[in-house]
Amino acid sequence: MLGRRGGVPAAHVRHRAAAHDRRGARARGQHGQGVLVRAGPAHARPRHGTARRPGGGHGLAGRVPLRAGGPDLRGHERDPAHHHRRTRPRPAQGGGAAVNFGFTGDQLALGATVRDVLRAHCPPAALRTGRRPAWKQLAGLGFFGLLLPAESGGLGLSLADVLPALEETGRACLPGPVVETAVVAAYLPAGLPELASGAVCVSVLPPGQAYAPDADLADLLVVARAGGWHLVRKESVRLAARPGVDPCRPLYEVGFDVSEELGGAVEPAMLGATVATAAQLIGVARELLAVTVAYARARTQFGAAIGSFQAVKHQLADVAVAVEFAAPLVHRAALSVGGPMG
Repeated sequence: MLGRRGGVPAAHVRHRAAAHDRRGARARGQHGQGVLVRAGPAHARPRHGTARRPGGGHGLAGRVPLRAGGPDLRGHERDPAHHHRRTRPRPAQGGGAAVNFGFTGDQLALGATVRDVLRAHCPPAALRTGRRPAWKQLAGLGFFGLLLPAESGGLGLSLADVLPALEETGRACLPGPVVETAVVAAYLPAGLPELASGAVCVSVLPPGQAYAPDADLADLLVVARAGGWHLVRKESVRLAARPGVDPCRPLYEVGFDVSEELGGAVEPAMLGATVATAAQLIGVARELLAVTVAYARARTQFGAAIGSFQAVKHQLADVAVAVEFAAPLVHRAALSVGGPMG
């Protein structure tokens, strides 16, 4: 019927159908490969258009078995994309030396000492009654001379050495120009012996800024100019109070007629001040987290502590993880910036 109506011989149709079945079988694997029955021929991989000798060819000494889906080359294929075995553990290529961001025992002991002093002399109530609580006690410990060189009466420590101590000043929210007096002043080219004893307080007018925080407490005002640092004595400073956000850190617009040129680069000192302030913020974050966790344990709702609720626990855990990730970044920044001694 097909031959009469469509002009296609029925035999030709049957021949095309049989050829299609053979092509489908070849696409799924070698013919007669449903069961593992014998060793295969010696060729490594099937190639289209390769002429085959009638009756097969010579076999290899150790013949490769055949399985459904294609010849199993057992990983002996030249330059395979993937090997049948997993890669053995090995060190990462191009990796540098590991960096330990942990603090030494001496650094932690310094931080613990500062913490004890601030707990005793700078409780939260002291922030409402005094502008510089615990400063006298910290000066007795030599806190303000930690970064100063030995010839200026200091200890000559690095910025990374004093990070735990700076973190504790943030934890206690120690008011006053702490970073300016303990860090920025140590970068000045002309060391002032009275800084190590804590007898003087320093305020800084940063480059490009109009106001100096805590300038009314300062015995010395350090001003950043294009040519370097300038030192202004207290008696030469004119102050005008300006509104600010933090009542514990009042801002002042400053003016002066006489200054001493100190020179020196401004950027290293400002980088050191930035890292020191970041360390203080780590301390603030740790204290806020500790206070919040304590409240979540004590506050009850629906007959249970709110800290047992999953939503509260997850948010506190997120904050804890963020703080623990931020602390090594500050440590790494301190190592990169270095200290006044280089």
